[in-house]
Amino acid sequence: MYKVETDELFKVISKIMDETYDGENSTVSEKLEDAVGIIEEKLIPTIESISYSKKYDLIQKLKYICNDMFLYLHFPDLIGTNVVGISCESKDYKVIYKHFLKSVLDKEMSANNLLDKIKNKLGYDIGKYAMTDAVPIVIYHADRDDMVNTLNLAENKITLSNKDYVDFLSYSVQDELEISSFIYALAVPCVFKGKSSYIVNPNKVHENSKYYDAFNNLLDIIIVYEENYSVELLKKYPNLSEVYLISGMSKKKLIWLQESADKYNVKIKTFRNLEDALKESEQCEGKNNFCYDIVFKNILCEILWYLADKRQNLSLPLKKINDKLLFKDELSYNYVKELQNFYNDKINKIDNIFNKYRTACNEFLEKINEVQQMMGINESDGRINDHIKMIPVVLELLIKTVKFQSIFGNDNGKAYVRHYADILTKLMGNKNISNVIVCNFLGNDPGTEQLTEFKNSKLELEFFTRYKIGIYEKLGLSIEDCGDLIKKLSGDLSTNEKYLLALYDIKYNYHENAKKLLFEAAEEGLEEAGKILIDTFKPNEQELKKLADVGVKDAAYMTGMAKYNQNKNSKEALKYLHIAASKKHMKAIKLLGDISYDTYYDSGKNKACAEQAIQYYSISIQFGSKDTKIQEKIGVLYYDLGNYKSAKEYFQTSDTAHSNYMLGTIYESGQGVAVDQQKALKYYEIAMQKGHSSAKVAYERLNAKIEAEKAKNTVQENKSYSSYSYYSSSYYSSYYSSGW
Repeated sequence: MYKVETDELFKVISKIMDETYDGENSTVSEKLEDAVGIIEEKLIPTIESISYSKKYDLIQKLKYICNDMFLYLHFPDLIGTNVVGISCESKDYKVIYKHFLKSVLDKEMSANNLLDKIKNKLGYDIGKYAMTDAVPIVIYHADRDDMVNTLNLAENKITLSNKDYVDFLSYSVQDELEISSFIYALAVPCVFKGKSSYIVNPNKVHENSKYYDAFNNLLDIIIVYEENYSVELLKKYPNLSEVYLISGMSKKKLIWLQESADKYNVKIKTFRNLEDALKESEQCEGKNNFCYDIVFKNILCEILWYLADKRQNLSLPLKKINDKLLFKDELSYNYVKELQNFYNDKINKIDNIFNKYRTACNEFLEKINEVQQMMGINESDGRINDHIKMIPVVLELLIKTVKFQSIFGNDNGKAYVRHYADILTKLMGNKNISNVIVCNFLGNDPGTEQLTEFKNSKLELEFFTRYKIGIYEKLGLSIEDCGDLIKKLSGDLSTNEKYLLALYDIKYNYHENAKKLLFEAAEEGLEEAGKILIDTFKPNEQELKKLADVGVKDAAYMTGMAKYNQNKNSKEALKYLHIAASKKHMKAIKLLGDISYDTYYDSGKNKACAEQAIQYYSISIQFGSKDTKIQEKIGVLYYDLGNYKSAKEYFQTSDTAHSNYMLGTIYESGQGVAVDQQKALKYYEIAMQKGHSSAKVAYERLNAKIEAEKAKNTVQENKSYSSYSYYSSSYYSSYYSSGW
């Protein structure tokens, strides 16, 4: 094995072909190489910190698409044609020779003569395997009969090896090379003027070599013998639309084969011989098989979808935290601020990755669009790569775009969504599927008919399935339905998918897996997962603390209460209780009020503690607490603080034994009201009837006092009456004694 400089080899080929080669004229290839460089230098380093398990698969997909584009650059005559693959054996070369190549190879400058001359110049037989069953042959229409388009663009080095291929466009022959390091393939023109190009794909080609993947990806039709056909062949050629089967099989067997191919959206036609299949293929229309803008975007958007899903779930705990539920002191605020910082740090990390990644994506797509525009193709013209099965690509791109635009959206978000929805509508022939997605994105209600079609669609696409799961309630899907769909997914599950699958597992008693999934969903910010976990599996103290640390409010309350019971002065207990309280946990709010209430009396009636207790108790009432003891305690605290008016209001609302006793005290003492012993006595009596022991003493005391005052008043009244009578008697005696 030895290496030859690019320019040297091109000079040799140019001389043999009596053509000239401009070594500087490789702008298109260079831009495509720049795009690959962005993948290596920017996209990969950016996503390495992401935990998405399929991230490197996505990168590999990007590279494979670039491989396909490099293939078009080296064989530009394939662009705009229907690409037909011929899976054949040595005996078939005579048919191919007769059908396409005879007019070319009979010329003085035949392909074999050309390869012989290259051998003489370079001292190496690169044509050894030409026209055999080991090397692909690309056949295309050309105006110049003698043009052999073996190479038209190049990198820095060309490697020649003693293997079955010559790696023309690379500095290495390692198995890891991309298609930019091109395989040896014989490309020959023919006088055939149809809209199809042909790739003779011989059986002895290294099946596992990624060098040939790009060839496989190009094929729209494959011509194959019946004995070589299988479902695996459909997987090998992912973009096939038709299989031309050389066979004499019955219609019944053909129907059975067609049913297996329907899953891959492939049609099967049968022919008696290769010649008939070739003639049929000549009638096919050409295809725009170069525009990869949407295909690239679909791959790139998967990372954006993943980041959006993670950010959405991390934002949920923050949205549920309400700072207004905290007492306005530094200590209690810091307890919850720690949790907020925990989630904000994770969100900021995602935002930073998102911005870097999206910048790299835009730079990459800009290079790709430059390449396509230089080849005369622009996605904005409405041209879609009809060589690829685009319905799955556009549908998944629409779903991914909706997700990340709803979380990271910009001013153009709605326009992007509508653009891809319009393309999908044209491809599918109706707007029901796209309308469901767009309506949900815009916050509108899709029609019943559209939802029904969406639900019943048999499209087996990863992200279409994910979207169904995401709107399962609107579609009327059960937990069992969701579980069955989720089990079909590959790769990482979203937070909500983990939660739904856990519910499914609980229903079918797969408790160990359900518990694991609920923990993961709770740690990713889904509060409901933590609640189900606590209610169903009764986690131990350590597991509860783990949930409390990520802000599951029930776990935070239970952890805080346990630690408070162990140590009344535990700051850690207050931390978890404040976390639970900030997320509207009623029992946590009340317990914080009780702690402040007790601290108020234990600390010698510190006014700040009373105010803190009043705030937490008031919040409990605000959120609908009907606990009359809370009203009572607020009244007691206001009474101690000298706010008798507020105290009276809370005592009256509470109507507990002690509240009535305190109302009696207020009216007896005239605290904020006029003294009214009868009202006081009434409240003491109510409190006494409710079992308040002090109220009985107060009632008897006040009642005795009132009776004593009554008696005293009676005596005084009687004395006043006697004096009046005396004078009256004297008056009358005097009157009568005067002689009237």
